[in-house]
Amino acid sequence: MAKDTDGTLIDFRGTKGERLLINVKKGKISADSKDAINGSQLYQANQRVNKNINEIQNILSEVNNIINSGGTGMISQDKGTKDIHIGQNKDGMKINIVGKRGNRRISGVKAGVSDNDAVNIRQLREIQNANNDAYRHLDKRIDYLDDKLTAGVASTMAMSGIPQAYQPNSNLAGIALGGYGNKSAIAVGVSHISENGHWVTKLQGSANTESDFGATVGVGYQW
Repeated sequence: MAKDTDGTLIDFRGTKGERLLINVKKGKISADSKDAINGSQLYQANQRVNKNINEIQNILSEVNNIINSGGTGMISQDKGTKDIHIGQNKDGMKINIVGKRGNRRISGVKAGVSDNDAVNIRQLREIQNANNDAYRHLDKRIDYLDDKLTAGVASTMAMSGIPQAYQPNSNLAGIALGGYGNKSAIAVGVSHISENGHWVTKLQGSANTESDFGATVGVGYQW
């Protein structure tokens, strides 16, 4: 129609208004098509749209039912306790949350109570701090015992350094100093031998730099 004339608009209106264009052949429907389409094509397109809408509504309805029932297959929620379960009815012994950029961090972890509960960083730090305190206490205790033991050796050396009476019916009083490591001690003692020379008695006492005191009493018979 008017192929050899100019213009970009065709007006079908007459003296009594708009006209109906009938017997239009089905036009090509594509991305680059410039064909006119008829009513049947438009009806078919409308039917497809309505079908898609119905299918989408059905899918949304199913999703709502799943959510309202408290489960989405891998994740479900107990209606009563509100507890959330992951893979409760599925097999598998490992949960992997790694993403495209590597490992992920799980936040909002409540402090574990049961044996199988996960612990959070706060609990881990509390355990670490408790262990550190225990180690510090143990170190102090070891240092304390080391000082006591070293001073005890010094006391033993001091008491062993006191001379011994050796003649019958004689007495001896003595004093001795002892040192071991960074500790020192002093000891005093007396000894006696009976008149017949058979019985020997000895009494000793010591004090060291750790303020520890010791004493020994001994009786012996010689022949």
